[in-house]
Amino acid sequence: MNNFFEQQDQAKRNTILLMGLFTLALLIITWVMYRGFGVVWNFIGIPTYADPENFTWIPPFRWRGFLITLLIVGGIILWATFDKLRELRGGGKVIAEQLGGELLTYDYRDPKVRQLLNVVEEMAIASGIAVPPVYILYQETGINAFAAGFTPQDAVIGVTRGCLEAFDRDQMQGVIGHEFSHILNGDMGLNLRLMGALHGLMFIYITGRTFWGTHHNSFSLSRRQSLFESEILGLLLIISGGLGVILGRLLQSAVSRQREFLADASAVQFTRNPQGLAEALNIIRTHPGHARIRTPRAEAASHLFFGAAFQGFFASGWFATHPPLKERIRRLGGQAQGQDRPQRSKAAMAGVMGLQGGPAQPEKVITTIGQISPQALSSTTALLAGLPPQLRTAAREPEGAIALLYGLFLPESPENPQWGHLQNTETPERLAQIQALQPDLAQLNPLTRLPLVDLIVPALRNLTPEQCRQLFNQIKALSQAGGTVTLSNYALYLVLLYRLRPYFGKPRNPSQQYSQLVQIWQPCLTVLSALARVSSPKTGAYALSNGLMRLPGASKLNPPKEPMAASLSAVSQSLKTLEQASPQLKRQVIDACAHTVLADGNVSRLEAELLRAVVIALDCPMPPFLEAATRLPDGD
Repeated sequence: MNNFFEQQDQAKRNTILLMGLFTLALLIITWVMYRGFGVVWNFIGIPTYADPENFTWIPPFRWRGFLITLLIVGGIILWATFDKLRELRGGGKVIAEQLGGELLTYDYRDPKVRQLLNVVEEMAIASGIAVPPVYILYQETGINAFAAGFTPQDAVIGVTRGCLEAFDRDQMQGVIGHEFSHILNGDMGLNLRLMGALHGLMFIYITGRTFWGTHHNSFSLSRRQSLFESEILGLLLIISGGLGVILGRLLQSAVSRQREFLADASAVQFTRNPQGLAEALNIIRTHPGHARIRTPRAEAASHLFFGAAFQGFFASGWFATHPPLKERIRRLGGQAQGQDRPQRSKAAMAGVMGLQGGPAQPEKVITTIGQISPQALSSTTALLAGLPPQLRTAAREPEGAIALLYGLFLPESPENPQWGHLQNTETPERLAQIQALQPDLAQLNPLTRLPLVDLIVPALRNLTPEQCRQLFNQIKALSQAGGTVTLSNYALYLVLLYRLRPYFGKPRNPSQQYSQLVQIWQPCLTVLSALARVSSPKTGAYALSNGLMRLPGASKLNPPKEPMAASLSAVSQSLKTLEQASPQLKRQVIDACAHTVLADGNVSRLEAELLRAVVIALDCPMPPFLEAATRLPDGD
């Protein structure tokens, strides 16, 4: 199975393929409309050329007329496509709300809802992304689920009421693992672009139906004669637009079907439990409503769902967006019935993800990105189960999440300038809440700080932009109150900023992309130098050299022999540039970072935090290092 970076490249190739097929469909529709208009014009008595003796129903092809038609038809379809994409730019929540989804909160006492939210939390933290919002389609009794969004940062998970009621924990984990595969493999952005393309191709048909329906029921003879030409034109739009519907459905099927097999395989890789996913598929197969979604909006979004969302002519054969359920079950090993589920051992539950026992191996860092290992999932489950109830409750509502976040930035000593700053700027209620959380925070494994940030992000997304601005200003003040910003707090700030940027910050420009090392050489040196100084203060030159050796062509760019001096603001600016690198170039940069940090064969808690923060800032989901605290020295 391809790694994360290969999947990102594949997603980009699929996007190019989508654009190519969309252009081909546009040309076919234009040709049909050009020919159709010629016939219609002849039929209603408008000559298409001056020689009546050579009259034919189908006029000769002329490039000028075709290009004019292409300009008009293409302009209309492209306008409809981009208008739909503009509507969808709000991310996955737009889709969820259009489908009738209701945002789930932790106020729900239904054990099925809490089970679903727990499974989503575990998958998100184990994969290295922030916990996505979860929506439920209460009006839908069919068993289905979906993931939607342009990036993991604006992704949402949606399930139907039928899905919530039908599945036990292992079955739900298999389905949610399938949806997380779509998030991690870059399928979601392609799916939303496909929705825009479908809307554009179908717009001519929708316009024709509207045009025809407006006049078709008028039976006055004089009116029928005056509107005859309009009805003929509407019929032509329906016929031409119908071709767009067919081509759009074929396009939807071509892009979607094979990705479903990949997502099933990834879900099994994540959970090591094909039985759970196979049982879920079998339940859908035998359920009276199957995976059907009744809302009319589901047809355009059918390729987003876990199972086939609607039935009919455009849901079978070449037009099917999903493989047959029996085939999906067969590929999982035919385990719909008759096999015992694997039992998780205590050793697995106590396992660690990321850098495991023995000498640290930088090669493992790349292989963990964008992946969920069974050990990672088990460790995350144990982590969340072991969190003190007071911390878990605080993490799930905005006021508690803010207090929890401030507590993470406070040093352990009771007398510190950070606490004095809070006393001067925060309300007594918030100060009391922070103090109440401090004993539990003091007992936490330090390596759970970054996972805890991912846990509180959903609550912080409910803040207003002004509240979020105040939050970051306060965090900056807390970090600087002690005189210098610790690298541990910098890592925390970096991850939080990246997680919340899509909601409150300026969107990044994904069109600007660097594909050559020379284009990002200086930012690369800045980040690697900073990591070398942290990793090996006395042997920084060796650590830097160890990282630079992993960059193809670095020797030709006159690499420095000693780490450069770099401020944290320079590191932040460099990470913004490196984020725009192509997937394969980004892979090389992250590999160089790992070899820099792990040059001495050991990793401290600070090194692990900082390395993971850098990788996350480069827009790559990296699972947390959940080793026991005794294995990793602080390194501060």
